[in-house]
Amino acid sequence: MSNNSSLPIIAVGALGLSSVSCAISSLTGFLVSDDSNVESNASTSNTSTSNTNTDTSNTSTSNTNTDTSNTSTSNTNTDASNTNTSNTYTIPHQIELGADGWCWALAHVHQDVPGCGRICSSWEYVGSKQDGTWGPWADTTIACNGAKLDEFWEKQDDGTRKLADGYITSKISDGTSVQCTTNDLRGSNSGSVYRVNSDGILDYYPSPSIAETWNPDWNVGIKQIADCTGLTKGKDLEMKT
Repeated sequence: MSNNSSLPIIAVGALGLSSVSCAISSLTGFLVSDDSNVESNASTSNTSTSNTNTDTSNTSTSNTNTDTSNTSTSNTNTDASNTNTSNTYTIPHQIELGADGWCWALAHVHQDVPGCGRICSSWEYVGSKQDGTWGPWADTTIACNGAKLDEFWEKQDDGTRKLADGYITSKISDGTSVQCTTNDLRGSNSGSVYRVNSDGILDYYPSPSIAETWNPDWNVGIKQIADCTGLTKGKDLEMKT
């Protein structure tokens, strides 16, 4: 067949305008179809590119937010850690106040140092239970480097000491049952049993039945305070429910 063959001649009069339109549409259908595909492909390509860009943008934003969150959390933890560390000072081998009449006062720092035994110190006095010493700082020598007394007791011009900022004296643990050997907080009454409420505050157990509701072992290992002068009587405890 020759490539120069002419298109078929359509009689307009016989077919009518409607038929002509259909015929033309039939002849040009391939071209219309191709144009439609091109537009469709172009549209799909644009949509795909848009989606890709959107996804990339979202991913980048998500990563940025995550990194920012992690950085913020890390900074907060670091600050809290620094605060706790700066306010915490530990006295070497510190123990609670003695229950045997030695190193019992609120102003005392009580230590049990390996190789040295029990060391007691205050703003005015210092001593060693093992060596049987107790006297003013200026007149008493404590041969115990492990106690590090000069670290938390600052020397004053008058020969006394001042507890350095951040350190605390020893105390009896809250909830401990105690009795006063002398100067009972209830006056002439002796044998009263108290519950340590806070440093220097002793709440009174009016009866064994009340004491049991606070501590079933309230009468086991009651600590004796040699002299309760300087301590404060708290409230009379009631039945704990």
